[in-house]
Amino acid sequence: MKNQTSNIVAARTKRRRNSAITDTFQLLILGGGLIWLVLRGAAEMNYVWQWHRVPQYIYKVIDGELIFGPLIDGLLVTLEIGAYSIVLGLVIGLITAFLRLSDSYSGKLLATVYLELVRNTPLLIQLFVFYFVLGPIFEIDRFWVAVLCISFFEGSFASEIIRGGILS
Repeated sequence: MKNQTSNIVAARTKRRRNSAITDTFQLLILGGGLIWLVLRGAAEMNYVWQWHRVPQYIYKVIDGELIFGPLIDGLLVTLEIGAYSIVLGLVIGLITAFLRLSDSYSGKLLATVYLELVRNTPLLIQLFVFYFVLGPIFEIDRFWVAVLCISFFEGSFASEIIRGGILS
């Protein structure tokens, strides 16, 4: 019995080792193929990439002072929009989850309409509606239009996660 168990363990170990070798070989083949495709595509395009121009859009050093370029400024604004959207999306998600769980018919209806409307509409369409329609009507700054739109989108998914957690 003990000998049979050790044979089974040895066979499994050998299979795992062979599987790891096979996986590594497949990864190398796929990675090499991908690198070959990229290099071949770049050679066929006959385009000279001008990467030396990119750093000026990331940063500049003027009189020993580091000044961020437009790409870093855009990254910081994106992170700021994301941070505000996470907090506001969580608040919207909590409110919507509690409305869905409430005994109020109008609360449930309001939350359900919001969820179905937001979850069944692509985010890009929502961004267009918020930016080109709601922003000008209510005179909301572009930054806050982005925060509100992403918050409503995140809030719809967060509410279902919260509601599911409460019901479990």
